[in-house]
Amino acid sequence: MTALLAASLLAVACWVLRVLLVAVVPADRLPIAVQESLQYLAPAVLASLVTVELVDAVRATELVPSLLMVVGMALAALLVQRTGSLALAVGVGASVALVVDLLLLTP
Repeated sequence: MTALLAASLLAVACWVLRVLLVAVVPADRLPIAVQESLQYLAPAVLASLVTVELVDAVRATELVPSLLMVVGMALAALLVQRTGSLALAVGVGASVALVVDLLLLTP
């Protein structure tokens, strides 16, 4: 219950900060350097989430599934860098996750 309350309070605090930053300080009023760096915020957050999940998954499995997960995520990252398509990267990442889960980790 305490964890749920803490997560709820954090969600409310994040939402309030987002609304305030959009309503009070629009992006066009920010300095140019900050505006240019905002384009990298979403990919950085996504990469950090994927990294945490990948490290957790690799620690809990055997060598072959771990290598396949790391190679799959590296392939997804390469595709994003080359094509700029986030949908393609999500598709590759989901495909690798399904292959590892359904074929290699099932007893």
